[in-house]
Amino acid sequence: MLIFPYYSLEDREKVLTHSIRPDKPEDPKNKYYKPRGTKNHFYVPKTLSTEDLQNYHIPIFITEGEKKALCGASHGYAVVSIGGVHSWKTKDENDKSIPLPEFSKINFQNRKTYIVFDSDWLENLNIFQSVMELSRFLKTLGAEVLCVCIRGE
Repeated sequence: MLIFPYYSLEDREKVLTHSIRPDKPEDPKNKYYKPRGTKNHFYVPKTLSTEDLQNYHIPIFITEGEKKALCGASHGYAVVSIGGVHSWKTKDENDKSIPLPEFSKINFQNRKTYIVFDSDWLENLNIFQSVMELSRFLKTLGAEVLCVCIRGE
């Protein structure tokens, strides 16, 4: 079993929630579990500091899944991840869909920002639309957005 703690972007020692990946998930389509009622958050590897999040000279990568974020971080990249293509949003107190509040904790102004989702985003209209919506939102924050598709064999 793998456990991924989700740390606060302000207090890198404070755990907001966690995600669990059982060795043998019951549902092959849902391999990760979070506590019921948990809101969406960025998963940010512990090696990424608050200073890194503010430094627009460091390109930032947004991907799906904790393991991809940890892999990128282990190679020296600033990677944050979300749980799925629509998980860059959460619900407010009126149950309205809004961007994650954590976006305000990262400096996107004039920053190269790569959206690196699973390769199916080019073939699946629903996922493609979410990538484009995220891209448009990031541009409102001043990001220089690049959408990347990495194809497997």
